Amino acid sequence: MQYEPKIRQQNGKDYIFCEWRRKYVRLTPEEWVRQHFLHTLTEIGYPKEKIAVEAAMEVNKVKKRCDAIVYDNLLQPVCIIEFKAPTVALTQHVYDQVAVYNRQLQVRYFILSNGQRYTACLVTETGYHPLEGIPVYEYLCQNK
Repeated sequence: MQYEPKIRQQNGKDYIFCEWRRKYVRLTPEEWVRQHFLHTLTEIGYPKEKIAVEAAMEVNKVKKRCDAIVYDNLLQPVCIIEFKAPTVALTQHVYDQVAVYNRQLQVRYFILSNGQRYTACLVTETGYHPLEGIPVYEYLCQNK
């Protein structure tokens, strides 16, 4: 099924409907990437109800928001997803940002996307190991 974003204008600004947050949010380049990527994940079998968007967490006594977290059937986190605008390169700084979130979540997988490209990685004691393609949801849940 083709994703058809719901967009409306308010006070001269564009807003896109986020099905995960159940509300219209400001349409920024990063938000455009987030909505399209998450809909792609649901099309390949990720359960929509197992994805949390803008998930709040505390890291070193500082409140942070993770772009998206994928949970297994027991509602344990299995994957962090970080989105950037298409003009933002997926640099070491972005990997480090996910590493900060992962200190709290302790997941084995993460995905980065700027809409132009994406990287999926397995996290081990020795570092980040790129995966070929986006892992299937069941794979994430069985290999956590």
